[in-house]
Amino acid sequence: MGYQVGFQCFETLQEAQNYKYSSVAPVINQNGQLVQPEQVGQQWQLNGIQIVDSFPQCSPLQQVLDGIEMGWALIVVAVSMVGVAILRRGL
Repeated sequence: MGYQVGFQCFETLQEAQNYKYSSVAPVINQNGQLVQPEQVGQQWQLNGIQIVDSFPQCSPLQQVLDGIEMGWALIVVAVSMVGVAILRRGL
């Protein structure tokens, strides 16, 4: 099982955390301090406090299979439309 961030599935927790926290924009709080997550070793921290989070589980294989299923459905629709167009032209 992998870890899901948005629509992407990552195989390891470290990859999921790196993707999520490296894309967070820094913010300046009301005290004028810069607040942003930073990686210290293998851990992500916010203002010196370790970030503890959880991600929904996912399966990269299942996502591929879902994509194949959706692709075949679209192919069937496209072939059907072409078939109807050919039949209409013949009549």
